[in-house]
Amino acid sequence: MSLVAVVQRAGDRPGQLPETRVIPVGMPQDTRFGAYFHAPVTMVAACVPPTAAYALSPPAVAASAPPMPAGGRKSFSPVRRVTAGTAQPPAPPPSAEDSLLAIASAMDSDGGMPGRSVEARAAASVAALLAFLANGHTPASGAFRSHVARLVRFLEAVAGLDAGKRRLVDLTLAAARSGHPPAGDWLRLAQSGGDDWGALAKALAG
Repeated sequence: MSLVAVVQRAGDRPGQLPETRVIPVGMPQDTRFGAYFHAPVTMVAACVPPTAAYALSPPAVAASAPPMPAGGRKSFSPVRRVTAGTAQPPAPPPSAEDSLLAIASAMDSDGGMPGRSVEARAAASVAALLAFLANGHTPASGAFRSHVARLVRFLEAVAGLDAGKRRLVDLTLAAARSGHPPAGDWLRLAQSGGDDWGALAKALAG
């Protein structure tokens, strides 16, 4: 279970991403971990008298056990480790909404995606905006509409691009206004960083 608290502090600015602080909390002593973690159950029998161990072991194990010494018996004897359970199936791939949430969480405070240069940030922001649009999120509708609107404002204000890249940005903004992005695997491109003007030009000009 996760608890989320939103705290308003002096100095907060509208449009700025909130600071997220993760505070781990200990679990109660009587927590039944099996209800949360579905790993195979491991049972270890130790410090069991030999006679009890032989009685609980299958014939093959009992036959291979060392003979009891004459005139007495050992106090304790190690017993084999038994593991029950089957291998867990692989985790399912993240959903489109999970991937979009990761993209939204990576946005900078000015509304654009991070990058090593203005051109890289613009390319990544174009890919992210198209990924949101392709999954039904526009500046006016969808759970990520505020993120889409911030990406639009960033791309409208970005400067320092050559004429070819500026044209691709304008085509992306037009798609955002119409709500109909061009066909393309925008989510995959956005997840990879989006800094691929060649792929953007091929998809947007097609």
